[in-house]
Amino acid sequence: SLYTEPYDVENEVNGFYTYDRRVLKMTESRVRAVNQKVLAIANGTAVGPDDLVSLRVTTSGYTDRYLRHRDSLARTDVPGSDLDRLDSTFFTRPGLADASCLSFESRNFPGLFLRHANSRIGIAANPVAADATFCAREGSGGTALESYNVRGSFIRHFDANVYLARSGGPNPWDTPNSFAADTTWAISVAVWRSGAELPLDQARSFRVTTPGFTDRYLRHRDGLARTDVVTSGSDGLLKADSTFVIRRGLADPTCYSLESRNFPGSYLRHADFRVRLNAGENSDLFRRDATFCAQPGEGGVRLESVNELGTNIRHYQEEVWVASNGGAHTYDNPASYNQDVSWAVSSPWAP
Repeated sequence: SLYTEPYDVENEVNGFYTYDRRVLKMTESRVRAVNQKVLAIANGTAVGPDDLVSLRVTTSGYTDRYLRHRDSLARTDVPGSDLDRLDSTFFTRPGLADASCLSFESRNFPGLFLRHANSRIGIAANPVAADATFCAREGSGGTALESYNVRGSFIRHFDANVYLARSGGPNPWDTPNSFAADTTWAISVAVWRSGAELPLDQARSFRVTTPGFTDRYLRHRDGLARTDVVTSGSDGLLKADSTFVIRRGLADPTCYSLESRNFPGSYLRHADFRVRLNAGENSDLFRRDATFCAQPGEGGVRLESVNELGTNIRHYQEEVWVASNGGAHTYDNPASYNQDVSWAVSSPWAP
């Protein structure tokens, strides 16, 4: 989102507050933190550990290509299929050999990391830690990834393959021509945005994982999302209200939308940060509001808003919101945040 004025106006929704001055949508501290992170990433000096990312080529004429693995070797391709996007997505981890650097774990092959061997970059299980550790350096408008144990050598794309290269070295991929551009990567939002899997087109119920409240489930009532205790003895309406069919994300097919089991065509969406059930609308705003990316949580999955960045579906005093950790609202309270945004994906109460 882009915020350019204090309040929304008649035909613009880019204010910090809503038109009626009642809802603070974004705090100054969050805007500052996001801008500082953007600047650091642009300089190539900051990549967050445990982020889900893709590495895009920055060389002119090839900026639609991403680093991906295929047959255990790294190369660059233009992602077209779901498999291409998954192969092009990695978790950034604290460096296996040095936590101040980075290692890149495959999104679709957990436990396999990018590593160098005989100058080629590939993925492998249980790699030599130093071979799988790369340090973020300031590149030419992005991030250069220097080998931890072969200093002065960087991850470089060359003729669609990916190598560990040293400018002016003896190999063809060491050529100094466009070396800076070829070793600079735009570490971006992942082309496959969900870091956890949900079963498509199947009904599921979502159980609270916060200690003391694990008998409560996400449900809708009177058009609003909330949590209630559900048991085998609960009535059929409560069980149906607590069941959702998992669909491909209306706004992003690598994320998810939750369709009501008993009101087909109605989806959970957020509006003014409150999660509610609305009938489907043919608008980009509705599709974005109703799309959530599944990420690993604490004992479950987080459901991350695709358009309110930094927020997740959270239960708070029985109500359900999209909330940030430590934001301006009462439901952004950092106490038990990680547990409150983690949901156990359970068998459906109403199959």
